[in-house]
Amino acid sequence: MVKESKVFTVLMWPSSGSYIVVLEEIPGVRLLLIWIGKSEAEAIALKLQKTELPRPLTHDLLKTLIDKVGYRLDRVIINDLRNDTYYAKVILRNDGREIEIDSRPSDAIALAVRSESKIYIEESVLERGATVNKPITQSEVNQFKEKLKDLRPEDFFSGEGGKE
Repeated sequence: MVKESKVFTVLMWPSSGSYIVVLEEIPGVRLLLIWIGKSEAEAIALKLQKTELPRPLTHDLLKTLIDKVGYRLDRVIINDLRNDTYYAKVILRNDGREIEIDSRPSDAIALAVRSESKIYIEESVLERGATVNKPITQSEVNQFKEKLKDLRPEDFFSGEGGKE
């Protein structure tokens, strides 16, 4: 079973300088944390902030290529977690035909936010991944962000974990 999600936030982990994309299940209360690279974090954050750049980034170029060959990005699915590594699929569609492409979650998410496509997470990934419960009020959101500053990646893991 897959759960719809959306990007909750992109953060820099202060203690290590690494980056995290946080996906929010819809509906639901779980947030999935995935450690990603700096360039992918910037690509996701720039698009979410609606920042326009004078030249296309790699994910913008890839979206343009997909569009120009007559496909559209239908959806992405964070579909597996093995050996502390997340896996994703990008699903392209053209006239009822689907193409499924293996992807890192960060690249899939960067494409999804550019295409305004849906992001899904397999339930098994939510069950085994690095999750926390979603804050409810703005005060709780602020407390959550402050708490994240003091945590280390290993604080979330008991076996399987959270990098891509």
